[in-house]
Amino acid sequence: MGAEDNWNHSVGCLVTRGEEILLVRHTYGRANGKLLIPGGYLNTGEMPEQAAVREVREETGVTAQVSSLLAVRFTPADWYAVFHLEYIEGEPRSDHDENSEALFLDRREALRREDLTPLSRELLERFGTGERGMWFDRFCPSFWKPEEWHLYR
Repeated sequence: MGAEDNWNHSVGCLVTRGEEILLVRHTYGRANGKLLIPGGYLNTGEMPEQAAVREVREETGVTAQVSSLLAVRFTPADWYAVFHLEYIEGEPRSDHDENSEALFLDRREALRREDLTPLSRELLERFGTGERGMWFDRFCPSFWKPEEWHLYR
């Protein structure tokens, strides 16, 4: 089972490189032709942090690591967790499937763009490049495996 079987669990990835934010130009759906933060669905059995790192690498070729959890959106049918990731290496490139462009833009420049999706705009305005959000807590009850229990506070 892959991501297509797990459409109700997804992640968004606000990747920072200094004052720059990683964005992609979407190729389908309501965001078609618009710039937004990368992200996607979890594979079955995958933890959200793993999905965030994987989605960024698959969609843009950039390697990044999760820094904090910024926001979670719930509906009765699904959830969407937004992580802050710190850039490690790689130059952005399009995956030529889900996006037609991948690039780093200065946060202020991105906010001036009219082709930025409303949610990406809100996240950039609220969180920008600052160290905000919830951080991973290593606490894990003894009856859970650490790779299956993740607490952010």
